[in-house]
Amino acid sequence: MNPIYICTEDFIPKDEYPIFNSDSYLTKLYVSPVNDEHYDIETQQILIHFLIAQNRFPVHLTIELFSGVSDELKSSFQKQGISHSIINEQNHKSTAVFRAILENPIALSFALAKTFWIACANQFYAVSYPDSLSYTTVQLTGWFGRKKQLPRPHFNMQNPSSLIVIWHDGQGFNLYTCEEKYSTPGNLAGDFPSDTPIEFG
Repeated sequence: MNPIYICTEDFIPKDEYPIFNSDSYLTKLYVSPVNDEHYDIETQQILIHFLIAQNRFPVHLTIELFSGVSDELKSSFQKQGISHSIINEQNHKSTAVFRAILENPIALSFALAKTFWIACANQFYAVSYPDSLSYTTVQLTGWFGRKKQLPRPHFNMQNPSSLIVIWHDGQGFNLYTCEEKYSTPGNLAGDFPSDTPIEFG
């Protein structure tokens, strides 16, 4: 496996797109490929290798979709026998959320290979365990002080639980966790395959 980079980042709830429980205490780490020439492909491979190494299934995949891709995704996942659903949020019809339950490494590898381009196009793309990610409607202030209601992902931190969100353009990912085994870069490094070269920030 190619070298990866791991560092701790400041966790500031108001700056995050997902909403976390107000009483959550968690760690936020950033993981990325060292080689930035093909970072999107590298990030996908890092994520697959990491999740398979955990041998912790099912893994829950959540994606906010572009319009026009729902039918093709639905058909592909049905052919593979992977449990999935597509939900249009009631208060915001243009937000389609794709959810899939990945029960084994084959399903995981297929799902990430099929959908990772969506993460690289800056749509919300997350994997979690356990299944603690849902959507809630929040009121935001837009341009000229206008109030609007929008759906946002809400992660209910239970112990143990972790959420991985792909970073912009697929250039690495953030791991939000309340699990001791992932709580520091050194701890997290121990959960990658043993032959993985790791640099720390």
